[in-house]
Formats: sequence, structure tokens, C-alpha cells
Amino acid sequence: MIALLELLERPDGPVILEDYPLDAPESDEEPAVLSCPVRFDDQTMDDSDPLKTRFLREIQAMRPWYDMALKKRGRTSLGGSGMDMDHLGEYIYAYVKGEEPDNPLDGVDPSVSLKLAVEDLKGYYIEAVTAQPGQEGLSSKALKEWLWDKTTAGEVLIELIKTCSQSENEKLKMMGTHFIAPMDVMLERGVMKPLNDVE
Repeated sequence: MIALLELLERPDGPVILEDYPLDAPESDEEPAVLSCPVRFDDQTMDDSDPLKTRFLREIQAMRPWYDMALKKRGRTSLGGSGMDMDHLGEYIYAYVKGEEPDNPLDGVDPSVSLKLAVEDLKGYYIEAVTAQPGQEGLSSKALKEWLWDKTTAGEVLIELIKTCSQSENEKLKMMGTHFIAPMDVMLERGVMKPLNDVE
């Protein structure tokens, strides 16, 4: 800063080019490459529903990172659904299978409870991954790509959109087509058609 101000005192100009003895720090503008900390091979699972198994195990594997984030920040965005993470995955996956589990929130429409559960799930993953070393300043673009492209949770939420969009419950259908994933994510995965393709 001092070197910059000293340039203003120089009589030569109006343009002054000056070499600075130190190199600029490397830019962090490039999006970080994230991967989910755990991936499970379906063939190694003795389970009738490998997607569900991978999903629930992934939630458990993210827990140490989430706990670290909570300790470090002293706060969390989770809690709207009224469920802890031990039950949240089962609750969301029940809807993927076309079931309607018990509503955890009295006096609230089930579609709203599901929306809050989805937001808690996404918040859990984002808070967990940004607690990892070197990932604190991730861009929203990098986080979105990681969640939807690299995690089993992203897979499950896409399946949830498909199930909800075929529901006879109009509120669930609206929830699935508007409030689970960003529009570009749904278009990329073919769960929604572009408006000019809709008859």
C-alpha cells in the first residue's frame, strides 16, 4: 500500500509502470474440485435397495464433518423439519418409494414438512463439506455441482422429484417440480422439460 501511494509523489507520468519485488498470491478463483468423502459399491451390499443403503451410509459418513462445522461455527441452519439426521434420511427416502411417512410436524401440511426435511438435508451436506480443510470459501456454483453431481443425496433428491411430480397429491407435485432442485439441475437431468418443449 505504501509503495502504491509513493507512486503519486513521482514527477514522471501520467502512466507509471513499476515492477514490484513480490509475486502476487495465486488466485483461488478456480472452482475447487469436490468429491463426496465416501462412495459405496452397490455390488458389495447385501441389500434389496442399494440406493437407500448408500444414502443412509453417506449421511452417517458426513456426520463428523457436520459436527466439526457445528463446533467451529457455533450455529447451524438445520432444524426446520424437527427431525435429527438419524431419521431424516429414512423419512425422505420413504417419499422416494411413494410412501407417506408420519408427519413430524403437527398442524403442518405433509408437503411443507417434506420441503423442510429436504432443506435440512441440503444444509447438512453443505455445512459438512465446507468444514473440510481448504473448503471454507467454496463458491455457490462449486457447492451446487458437488451436491447434485457427486453425492448419493443428489441422486436421491432427483428420484424424489420424479416421484413427487407423478403424485396425485397436488401439493406434493408442486413441491417436487418447484422446490427441491434448481431449474437448471432438473433440466440437465431430464426431470423437467424446457418450457418451449411443453405442449
